[in-house]
Parts: sequence; structure tokens; C-alpha cells
Amino acid sequence: MVGGGGGGPSSAGAAGTPHQKLVGHAYVRAPPALQLPLLSLGTLGAQAVWSIDMAFAPPYLLELGLSKSAMAAVFVAGPLSGLVVQPLIGALADNSTSRHGRRRPLLVVGAVVCSAAVLLLSFAREVASIFATSGADAHSFLAICIAIVAVYVIDFSVNAVTALNRALMVDVASIEDQAAANAWAARLSGTGSVLSFCIGNLDLPGTFPRAFGTTQIQILSVLTCLVVLATHAVVVLRVHEQVLVRSTPSSPHRQRRTPALGLAHLFRDLVAQAKNLPAPILEIFKIQFFAWIGWFPILFYTTVWIGDIYRAGQPGGGPQGTSPASAPGGDALFDEATRVGSLAMFWHAVVALAASIVLPIVVPSPLGDASASTAATPGFLRGLERLRSRCPDLTFWWVFSHFVFCAAMMGTYIASLAQSVFFASLLIAIVGFCWCVTNWVPFGLLGILIQHHTPDAHEMRQRDAERGGTDGEDAQDDDDEDDDGNNDDDDDDDVEAVLVAHPGLSPRRGGNGGGSGSGGGPAQDAGGTSGHSGSILGLHNLAIVLPQFAVTMISSAIFAIMEPSPEAGAASGAASPTAQRRAAAGPAAVSSASGDAVGIVLRLGGLSALVAGVLAVRFARRYGHVLSE
Repeated sequence: MVGGGGGGPSSAGAAGTPHQKLVGHAYVRAPPALQLPLLSLGTLGAQAVWSIDMAFAPPYLLELGLSKSAMAAVFVAGPLSGLVVQPLIGALADNSTSRHGRRRPLLVVGAVVCSAAVLLLSFAREVASIFATSGADAHSFLAICIAIVAVYVIDFSVNAVTALNRALMVDVASIEDQAAANAWAARLSGTGSVLSFCIGNLDLPGTFPRAFGTTQIQILSVLTCLVVLATHAVVVLRVHEQVLVRSTPSSPHRQRRTPALGLAHLFRDLVAQAKNLPAPILEIFKIQFFAWIGWFPILFYTTVWIGDIYRAGQPGGGPQGTSPASAPGGDALFDEATRVGSLAMFWHAVVALAASIVLPIVVPSPLGDASASTAATPGFLRGLERLRSRCPDLTFWWVFSHFVFCAAMMGTYIASLAQSVFFASLLIAIVGFCWCVTNWVPFGLLGILIQHHTPDAHEMRQRDAERGGTDGEDAQDDDDEDDDGNNDDDDDDDVEAVLVAHPGLSPRRGGNGGGSGSGGGPAQDAGGTSGHSGSILGLHNLAIVLPQFAVTMISSAIFAIMEPSPEAGAASGAASPTAQRRAAAGPAAVSSASGDAVGIVLRLGGLSALVAGVLAVRFARRYGHVLSE
């Protein structure tokens, strides 16, 4: 697998602007059948962090004594980090000239910081005890502050790790292997979800020695850190990148870049990439925006919705949507309803994992079957490959998944009306198929398009002309980059030494024309979308994150309109402190909404998925030929 692009803008027509080259070969040091799984292994570690952050952090913060109003500020960390970190870390990595590659050095830092933050979260009380007496008000306050800081660091660092893992797959996997690499990422992500559900339901303190911790979340955090560090250690040690170097000597009179200038350069690079996105990539962004309006209610409110249906069917449970604390035995009913909702999400994860194993085997690649994915297929599943010639391609399944999602969300009305937990759980399990496609097809198509759209010299000169007066500043900024801590004047010599030291390591076919083409040699001019995969994937993440803010506002308005008056809850008796804390737990707070408020939000998401499906049909008709070229 040869990476298909360069790191920064190649200003071929600007005098004095240094050209940037990708030197060396990108490859995975492993047998052919293990190359794609090892390349995407980091997604397993990242998914483990996401699981503990979403499932265990909210109740743990409430247990520490955090108020409901403060919880809202903590929940902002997720979308905020996705909005800021992924585009910036992508642009930063695209322009890195480290001798170890553009992604791996930052990936090491991100994995270590993420692991440390996970441990800090679970051991917040113990860390606070170093500075304050246990049991004192100061100790409780300090523990809450430490936990909040840890949650923010986790969200920011895991977003960076996720962005770098995706960019590394685009860089290293050949254009023919992009769909297969992202299929393995979906499989490993699904494996992480299923394992998280299984391990989270075990009695960990009774299973592991005290050296791992004394509470459920402490032991789970230690295990998560081990998974994160182990998976990314394998990626860093076995995956080799091309190195971004300068092809012209830097000026001896250049000025040192300040952090402000460096940040301004990153923003200019992002804006330039956003303005020059190829039309097919921009269409994918539009589809993802509408698709994820439907996905966020599923991810956040499914357990609450199924729990409401379950409680409504229990004696004394009250009508659907009433607070679990308003009925006798509300605490026990809340726990049971939560388990029922969690079981539905477990089957959702199982279906997603099964689909991620089978679909990539039977679905043909847009570029034909000359892909390494066949070699990576498990032996007992090789028989399914015979179906590939009769199976529709990637774009069909993407379109189909949107319409399946819409139909399932419309079915939530029947499930709520019939108060059927089984039918509601069945709908969520079916949506697991759509979740598999969402985590596989868009990223695979993006990987193909990023490597496909590499402009020639004329297009690059035209792009530089459009940027106008910024060329001079960019040239100065590019000169200044050599003063950063990760830049060396002898990068060319270092890369040549690596190639000489390992003459037997032959790369797989290149992403830009293959190993025998002009882009497959040890040095490639930087430029085009393939050289900015990190920035483009960061911009793609904006299309995923921005819908979350829209869904939050829409759902908050619906819940506020349908929320029963406080007197209604008071008439049923005062809630216990435990129930009050649980009712304040993030998305679970919407369980106090009357009627089927959550179901309405789910169905609005289904309508948005219908729009995404129509746009996906248009994408397939307009750009299907581009993917197969």
C-alpha cells in the first residue's frame, strides 16, 4: 500500500515557494491477509474509549455529586471537540514534516493523552485525596473538577485519535483497498461495541485483582487504557508512512513561526481546502449532514424510548413518557427499563457487527475485484465471494440503508402505539444494519475520491491563482515551518537510509497511479486532495457534528412543549434522591416528557434520512462513473 499524496500545498507557479514532496513508501509490515486489519486496528481502541465515555461517564459524574445544570456543560464536550479538533488536527498532520511520518507521531501523543485522561476520570476521588481530606467539601468539589477536566480531555484526544486513524488509512491503503480498509474499521468498531456491552455487564471487582482498581469504572478504565495503548502500538510499529519533506533548501534568513502564525496557516489551509472540494466529495458531505440528523437521536435516546415503552406496559408504571420516579418502586422500575433498553442496543451492535463481516465480502468494489480485501477474507467465509458478481455495489447499499432507516423510524409510531418492547427492539436491531453501512461506505467512498482527485500542474497553478494574495504569506509560513520542533534538514537522508536499510520491503500498489506510475516512486510532489486527506476528513466531520447541534435544539423544543407540569409529578409523590440523580443524567432526562416525545424526535430523524436517501440517489447517478474510473 503506497500513500497517495503529499502534505501541504504545492505552489508550482509561485516563485520562491518551496515544493513539498512525499518521500519513501507507505506499507504495512505484515502478511497480506493481515495488512488491512492491522492498518485499521486503531479504531478498536478508539471505540473502547467512546464506549466508556458515553455509557459510564454520565452516571459516574452524577455519583460524584455533579448537578444537572453542570451536566449540560459536560455534554457539550463531545460535539465541541468534534467541531474543533478533527479539522485542526487533520490540517496539522497534513503539514507535519516529522521524519517518522505525518500521522504516527501525533497518534502516539493522542493515544497516551487519551489513556491518561481515562485513568484520571475513574480515579478522580483518589487524585483529589492528594490535595484535600476525603469526605470534606473541598475534596468533593475538587473530585468533580478533576472529572470534568478529564471528560473534556478524553473527548478532545479521542477525536484527534479518530481523525488520525482515518487519515492514516487513506494515506496507506491503495485506492483499490479504500473500501476494504474502511470495512475492517467498521468490523473492529463493531467488535469494540459488542465487547464493551459484554464486559460492562460483568462483575469486574469480583473478577479482577485489586491492582486494577476497586470499582467497576476503575477496572473498566484500566482495561480500556490497555486496549488503546496496545492497538495503537501495533499500528505505529507495523505501519510505515511516507515522509513529507521540502525539495528546495530553506532560507537562512527566515523568521521563526509563532504559535499564532502557525494556527493562522492551519485555518487558511482548511479554508482553501473547503473552497476547492471536488463536487463528489461535497455531495457526500451534504448526504452525511441529513443522515446524521437521524442518527443522533438513535445514539442518545434509544434506551430512554424503549424504557418508556417498557414502563408503560408495567403495572403502576404510568403512561408512556412519565418519570420513573413518579410511581411506587420507581427506582427498581428505572433499573429494569434501562436494562431492557441496553439489551436493544446490544442487539443493534450485534447486527452491525454481523453486517460488517458479511457485506464487505459480497459487495463488489467500485474499482473492480482487484483488491487485497479478498486475501484478507477469513477462510470459512470465502464461499460468500461467489455472490459478489450478482450483488449491487457500494452506492446501492448506501442508498438502501437510508430508506431502511427511514422505514424503521416510521415504524416507531406503531411500536409506541402498541407499547411493544419486542417490536421496538426489533426496529433498533434492524437499524444496526444501517449503522454498519454508515460507518463503512461513506468513508470508503471518500478514501477513493480523495486519492482519485489529484490535479495536474495546470490545475494547481489555477488553484494558487484563486488564492491570490495569500501566496506570499503561505510561502513565508512554509519557510517558517522548518523551525518547528519536528522538522529536520536531513529528512531526505533519513528516508533514503530507511529505504536502503530495508530493500526487501516492497510496497503494495500505489494510490495515485500505482507503484509503477509517476506517483508510485519514492518521491511524490505534494498537492491535490490526496495530500490533504486529514483536512478533508476533518471537514467531513463537520458535516457529522453540526447536525448534533440542530438535533439538540429541535429535541429540546419538543421536550419542553410536551413536558408535563411540575404539579403533575408532585401529585404522584416526591422522587427519591437516587431517582432525581438518574433523571438528571443527560439524555435520560427526557424520560419525563409526556406522550411519545422521543418517538417524535426519532421520526423526524427518519424524515431527514429520507432526504439523505434522495441525495444519495442523485450522487449515485451523477458520480457513479467517477468511482469506477
